[in-house]
Amino acid sequence: MKLLITGSRRATAQDYAGLAEAIQKYAPQASEILHGGAMGADQLAEQYAREQGLPVTVIRPNYTQWPAKVAPLKRNHDLVALADGVIALYKGKRKGGTAYTARLAQDAGKLLVELHDSGEYKPGEQLSMPDKQPACYRGDCNGKIPPA
Repeated sequence: MKLLITGSRRATAQDYAGLAEAIQKYAPQASEILHGGAMGADQLAEQYAREQGLPVTVIRPNYTQWPAKVAPLKRNHDLVALADGVIALYKGKRKGGTAYTARLAQDAGKLLVELHDSGEYKPGEQLSMPDKQPACYRGDCNGKIPPA
């Protein structure tokens, strides 16, 4: 299973345990980790892959082929297309590139697990976490979808 990890650039080492736990819980069969090469959550994805001995595929935005505002969106499309599942790590509000990528995964029918500061939430399923409030899933699509 190719697993895409996407998330906030504000994710830190303190978020690693929750991410690793989510991978083991929802995607224990992960055989490859995909990410976009940014700081934060992508670095945690890289760390997890190294520790587990998993191959990593990094796809960065192609700013020479696409305009600056489109390149990251196109990269996110490419990552979701390659992935069998997506784990999205939020720090704060559900917005930006992480939310955009989660929406792409949901629209494509991929496994999607969203990790929030307030606890875990998997679209369509409220997880049993009595001490945490699951975030409400809302589909926001920022900007136009670039061509495939």
